[in-house]
Amino acid sequence: MISRHGKPSGDGICVISGSGGAAAVMTDRFDDAGLRLARFSPATRTKLAPGIVLNATLTVETWSEKALPSDAELACREGDRSACHAVGSATMAPGCRAVLLRDACDGDVAAACLDLALEPAGDATSTVALSRLLARACELGSGRGCREHAAHLDPGDERHEPLARGCMLGDGASCRLSAAATTDDAAAATSLDSACRHGDALGCRMLGERHFAGRGVATDAAHGRALLLRACMLDDASDGGEACRELAAQNALFGGQTDAPDRSALLERGCTKGSVDSCRALASERYGAGLYEGALGPAARLAALAPEDWFGPYLHGMSLYNLGRFDEAVGVLERLCELRSEWPYCKLWLYLARERSARDGKLELARTTASLDSSAWPGPVAAFFLGRISEAVLIGRARRGDGRQQLEQACEAHYYVGARHMAHGRAKQAARSFELTIATGVTNFVEYAAARAELGRLRAGAAQPKAQPP
Repeated sequence: MISRHGKPSGDGICVISGSGGAAAVMTDRFDDAGLRLARFSPATRTKLAPGIVLNATLTVETWSEKALPSDAELACREGDRSACHAVGSATMAPGCRAVLLRDACDGDVAAACLDLALEPAGDATSTVALSRLLARACELGSGRGCREHAAHLDPGDERHEPLARGCMLGDGASCRLSAAATTDDAAAATSLDSACRHGDALGCRMLGERHFAGRGVATDAAHGRALLLRACMLDDASDGGEACRELAAQNALFGGQTDAPDRSALLERGCTKGSVDSCRALASERYGAGLYEGALGPAARLAALAPEDWFGPYLHGMSLYNLGRFDEAVGVLERLCELRSEWPYCKLWLYLARERSARDGKLELARTTASLDSSAWPGPVAAFFLGRISEAVLIGRARRGDGRQQLEQACEAHYYVGARHMAHGRAKQAARSFELTIATGVTNFVEYAAARAELGRLRAGAAQPKAQPP
């Protein structure tokens, strides 16, 4: 049973009763210092612990034993429905939320009607009830309520009125959806202009694209770019950061001669707003430039946005590796190997990361490369790591094939020899192997980039002043 107390008497504003008389409450009892004594009634405190299920749908949340009542709680007790909405929107047991949101909605608080419609434990137990709550929110002045109401109506003319009202109330997405519902290009452009003015990023982007094409508006590339820039800089992420990506592409196309921020800043912004392609481009460019620290953020974001895409873990893992953060690289490279289980190089790099972080990865390498042909490249590299062939034999195997193939295999072989030297503390031998890697001139290989990073760290370490004896 859920009951609502309208005055500051009894056990509190909202009471959730369970079996055995147990109840979680917003108590009205305070000590001399004005601190709330408990969030549970005295009889309940000996029977309940935070997280216990009171019935099939309600769960007691963890509430502090002592907390000052908020201004909203006090105002709600005095009958302020907007305050009850604020209290109901705060962290509470779901049942209490529904009680307070219903009370505020009945008191003509538009946002409370919308929240109640979207509340999993609220009153919207049927499509009809949900539609009524959203219609009420729209009627009371919630632009989003109008948009949500339109989404629950049949496509066509029925949606026009709530979307038009939502747009009038300042909900940019309602304006954009109105544009999508019409075949009149000029009317669509007008609706998109309203969407953009109300802060809808996707509306700004769509209007910008219309200015590039002259669709329903005058062709105006400069204004189109300005609209893309506005979409990019808005905090609203409805366009998923794609305006930033498009503007970055145009910046490159026009040689950077636009009034937009530079390409890197645009891609950074697009990546932050959820553009997978922006993250991919930014991480790739920074990795390619040897800016591994700067590549970490967009590479990790790419992996989060596209968890089944191997490229994010690849750039993230190799950036960590080239920064010498081998222990952190292991977990990322493990994920890469899950996504590209057929790729032998992933297994080689994972082995090196484990070895460089003082872990024994030979058993795992032997298992995962068991089917690899040791006579075909890069099979000899795995055999070298497992101690089955010597350094000299590995370098000899790298000389097989045509001229370009020999260079590429030599680039890899010298790097992997150097990495083994580093793992065993042989810095001078490692440096020589890394220099031989660089000498191949195979600049597009990951081993070439790794050799440069290794030499950079070695030289930085050698340049450090030696500690003086006391």
